[in-house]
Amino acid sequence: MSAAAWKQRCEAEWGLQGAPMPDTVDWKSVYEAKPLGRNLVKNPAPLDVTGREHWFTLEQVVDLKAEGLWDELLDTFQPKIVIQDW
Repeated sequence: MSAAAWKQRCEAEWGLQGAPMPDTVDWKSVYEAKPLGRNLVKNPAPLDVTGREHWFTLEQVVDLKAEGLWDELLDTFQPKIVIQDW
């Protein structure tokens, strides 16, 4: 599939009409990463060794670019990013 076809597929499947979509982005990699519409939090409810949940504080840094998002999208389009846990 061509780079333009991957770009078109991302735009159509994720409703990115009007979002900045530069040709410098590797659209096949973005599509495979599926950065939109999924939970980016890793292990939102860890369990201890006995299988019981305890009160805890969990802090995470999510690198949005490493997850497949691109500069122009974050700078100008600013998609809604929702963090969900238990």
